Amino acid sequence: MSVSKHDRDEYEEGLSDRSKGVFDQFINDISGNHPDSGAYYKGRQGEQLDEDKDDD
Repeated sequence: MSVSKHDRDEYEEGLSDRSKGVFDQFINDISGNHPDSGAYYKGRQGEQLDEDKDDD
């Protein structure tokens, strides 16, 4: 399954936000200054997008 460029961008934003400290993540969550999508939260949690998973 192919992942859209939009989902990929939101995923990368989640990965970027993951490196923020706890306080900065909290402020980011309160302000809602991030996409509210599955791709973003997968990046934030360090999970892989579907196309990145190994099928072995």
